[in-house]
Amino acid sequence: QTQMKSQQDKMQQTQKLEAIGQLAGGVAHDFNNVLSIVDGFVRLSESALKRGEDITDNLLKIRNAVSRGTGITRQLLLFGKHRVSEKKVFDVCHLIRDAEAFFAPLLGAGINLMIQTAHKPLWVEGTQDAYTQILMNLILNARDAMKGKGNIIISASEGGVQGGKNRLILKVSDTGCGIPPDMQSKIFDPFFTTKEAGKGTGLGLTQVYGLTRQMQGQVNIESEVGVGATFMFHFPLANPPVETERKKVDDTVPEILHGKTILIAEDEPDLREIVASTVGEWGMNVLKASDGIEALEVQDSYDGVIDILLTDMVMPRMGGAQMARLFKDVRPETQIMYASGYPERGDIEGVETPEGAVFMPKPVLGEDLQEQIVNILSGNKETSQRAVWQG
Repeated sequence: QTQMKSQQDKMQQTQKLEAIGQLAGGVAHDFNNVLSIVDGFVRLSESALKRGEDITDNLLKIRNAVSRGTGITRQLLLFGKHRVSEKKVFDVCHLIRDAEAFFAPLLGAGINLMIQTAHKPLWVEGTQDAYTQILMNLILNARDAMKGKGNIIISASEGGVQGGKNRLILKVSDTGCGIPPDMQSKIFDPFFTTKEAGKGTGLGLTQVYGLTRQMQGQVNIESEVGVGATFMFHFPLANPPVETERKKVDDTVPEILHGKTILIAEDEPDLREIVASTVGEWGMNVLKASDGIEALEVQDSYDGVIDILLTDMVMPRMGGAQMARLFKDVRPETQIMYASGYPERGDIEGVETPEGAVFMPKPVLGEDLQEQIVNILSGNKETSQRAVWQG
């Protein structure tokens, strides 16, 4: 069992390394598109402003492009983590749609990836990277079975009731060579593979089966030689998290923000200015620092109360976590918020957010930032943590 787990882990990392090589070109292509869209609509907006025209639609398209880029980085960071993410409730439809831009570069131009999800959230309890790993294994197998041409369909819908719980039906279908009937009962066996030597370990579908069982799911296969194969999963649906029922943000700035002081520690100058201008418009007093050492110097020279410290995790000279510990020693009343473009947990950067801290993944959206600051200043820090971690 221990040897099997070790081999599965090694196989998973090998798969990731192979996939990362294929992803590089696709991710670069997608990001070049995103940057081209942003640059193009900025130029169109400049011209429109000179003519006195409204640029609201252009700004919306820029925001949509940024959201698209955020989805790509989220999946890439999730995929690169060595440590399994924490178990939580999440919308599997959102995860699948996010993963579309991530998986497409793995397939090549001749294979069409089609996503068919419900028009409402389907909440499941588990780890996002487990679902991502299941989908990746099946997509790579389907790609190899189709030899460069065909269709892959990922669908998610609500099924019937089983064991007193509503069920999620997750399907991955392909138009590949299919699986012969005599092999269908063996494909989840360890080391069973139809690929030639050196092309696979035979542990990919074993891992799919193991992850499915861990999440209290079931998997069935429907396949016809020469037509294709469908893997059908049944997972229990979960109750939606309370935190998803978010209040609509209006144009009224909460009174609690007026006159409060925030120190922003961020080494990216433009991002620091954007955040500073945003919170300044809410009536907050803003202090700024370009790294951890400067943040300590700024607080040392400031005689008033600093209500909030918003710090990036990774900065030159001194990072956010180390600086925040020293900051708390001299200003224990200050509430700490962390932000980073890296995942909150994992080995990818070698820094960890302190337990119980409020973490905001970048890009930091204005409405999310306002909500979290209001929660902290209101003494509702626990709600703030949960809202961020499940977002």
